[in-house]
Amino acid sequence: MVNELQVGRFNAILTKLLSMKEGAPSPILAPEIIPTVVLENDRPEWAFLFGGRLGAAGLEQVAVALEFPAVQLFNPVGSGILMVVEHFQFESTTGQQFRVGPTATPLATAPGGASGSRDLRGVSSITTGQVVGQIRSATSALAFPTFYLIYDHLQNPFVMGELKFPFILDPGKGMTVQGTAVASTMRMNCAWRERILEVSEER
Repeated sequence: MVNELQVGRFNAILTKLLSMKEGAPSPILAPEIIPTVVLENDRPEWAFLFGGRLGAAGLEQVAVALEFPAVQLFNPVGSGILMVVEHFQFESTTGQQFRVGPTATPLATAPGGASGSRDLRGVSSITTGQVVGQIRSATSALAFPTFYLIYDHLQNPFVMGELKFPFILDPGKGMTVQGTAVASTMRMNCAWRERILEVSEER
């Protein structure tokens, strides 16, 4: 057991961590020191081995007269996967505020009926390896509720917003951005990881 856990390397880490100059902090594996594997912070290539997928996508909602543009990243109802979104950026060429927030209602249009994004690791065709997450867009004559987070970008000619923290979308949830200027074009770029939803995470 001692050799299997490579106590020598473990002691080297402890020596640096505790600023010790000599001697092994743990000549044998002490019962109160338990080696732990952190499943959510492992080497990136391990995600491929247990079936995790990487999604990346971009979308543009063109301007429509007298209507507000909106874009969305959505995890479909009943997908059975958890989406960990690490990059979520939106922009417009029109100076305006953006309303940003979570929603359980998918927007009307999903390009091609799906996300249009792929995980291409280990596959040879762009028609395979499709991720579950969807990018969607719509326009509406009505503004979204005001309780959405407001991003104030009023400069011209190029405006951009970004959520700078990772967030999670479980099945039936999405993150939506709506502009406050009618007849304006909106774009979105996003990247995320997908994994199977654990039984303990199901609601």
